[in-house]
Amino acid sequence: MRLVFLFWMLFVCASLFAQSAPAISPSAHQFELDNSKTENADFENQDVNKKAPARKKKRKRAKIRKGVAALLALLLGPFGVHRLYLGTSDTVPIFYTLTLGGLMILPLVDIFVMLFSKNFDALIGNKSVIMW
Repeated sequence: MRLVFLFWMLFVCASLFAQSAPAISPSAHQFELDNSKTENADFENQDVNKKAPARKKKRKRAKIRKGVAALLALLLGPFGVHRLYLGTSDTVPIFYTLTLGGLMILPLVDIFVMLFSKNFDALIGNKSVIMW
């Protein structure tokens, strides 16, 4: 019973971590440069109506690797952690957990599909329960 609870807590923590990826903030050096520009600006020569271009915050995601996804499928496959790593919807790992990965059939097939598929990018962000 303790082991089941431990895996359940691991699954919950992994799903929360996957949903709340931290935003990338500018480095301290870049921040100092931006402040020095605004402090030393000559306000008489600037056009008041001209707006500075807004910076868009880009969320940068680490490269998803086949080996990491296959290892997660092997170790935590019945709970669908590998599918969270690949960026699926939240309902897919719940299905995996309730059926124990389709009696461990789905994670085994997922491992083979991930390792031997020619188009691995098609598996990233797949929202269906059966990704192949």
